[in-house]
Amino acid sequence: MNVYKLLQLNRKIKSHRIKFLALYVLHTFNKRYLAVNLDPVMACNLRCKMCYFTDKDYVKTLKGQFKEDEINQVAKTIFNRALKLQIGCGTEPTLYKDLVKIVELG
Repeated sequence: MNVYKLLQLNRKIKSHRIKFLALYVLHTFNKRYLAVNLDPVMACNLRCKMCYFTDKDYVKTLKGQFKEDEINQVAKTIFNRALKLQIGCGTEPTLYKDLVKIVELG
């Protein structure tokens, strides 16, 4: 799917009602595309000055990672509808041991 053609079409259609109707129809028939932002692990090995991971108290609250069956469920549910899949939004995704599998599922 070409995103730029969608943006051109969006500019040509002026009515917000028609745009929302189109989104509703796409959503109803399970054809609406999504942008998925996924952090597979809540950890970071970098300590950038501007990042919240430099605060030792905040880092203590960030624990956990996706289990293999959870990743498979997320992939089965929404990856096929994803127009954009971003792995790692605020954390370091390379710390996740099965990163290659997530990329393959994507």
